[in-house]
Amino acid sequence: MNGAALAPLNNRQKARICILAQQAFHKTAQPEASPYLFKNWRHREQIKAVGKEHLTDCRNADYLPLKAHFQDLAGDPVAAFRNHLRAAMEPRAWALAKLRKECFLAADVFLTEKNAWNYASGFLQNKRGLSIEDCSERDLWHAVFLVRRRAVQLRKKGRGQTVGPHSMRVSEPPCYGGLQIEKEN
Repeated sequence: MNGAALAPLNNRQKARICILAQQAFHKTAQPEASPYLFKNWRHREQIKAVGKEHLTDCRNADYLPLKAHFQDLAGDPVAAFRNHLRAAMEPRAWALAKLRKECFLAADVFLTEKNAWNYASGFLQNKRGLSIEDCSERDLWHAVFLVRRRAVQLRKKGRGQTVGPHSMRVSEPPCYGGLQIEKEN
C-alpha cells in the first residue's frame, strides 16, 4: 500500500531539499560560513525533521516534511504549512486515486465506472458507516481491494468484455447493500 512512499528520493528532490536548506542556512546562520558548517547544520536539521541524517536514507514519504522544515527555517511559513498539510493528506490521496483507477478498470463488469464507484461507496457506507469523503486511508484501501476482488469474480463468471469482436455484458450490474446501481443506456 505504501510502495511509492518507500521509494528513495530522486535527484531532483534531493537538489530541491539542498537548495532550500542552503537558503535556510543563510537566513539562520552566518552567510559567509564554510561549506563544512553547512553540511553539518543540514544533517542536524534533517535529523530534527525526519530522523535521518543523510538524504540517501530518506524516502518519498520524507520529502514533504523535509521541504516544509527548511521552508519554515528560510522564512516561508505559509509554504511550510501547506507542505505539512499535504504530507499528512498524501497517503489518503494516493489511496483515493487508486480507488478511482480500480473503478475505471472494473467498468467492464460493473457496466460503468460510476457503478463501480457506487459499489465501493455502498461498502463503506454499510460496513464502516462512512462516506468516501470521511473515511481513512485504510478504509479506502479496503474498498480498492473489494472492487478488485469483485471484478475478478465477475470476470470469472463471464461478465465483462472479452478479447475479440464480441463483448459479453450482463443486463444487470452487481449491487452492494441495496445500493441502487444505474444501468448503462
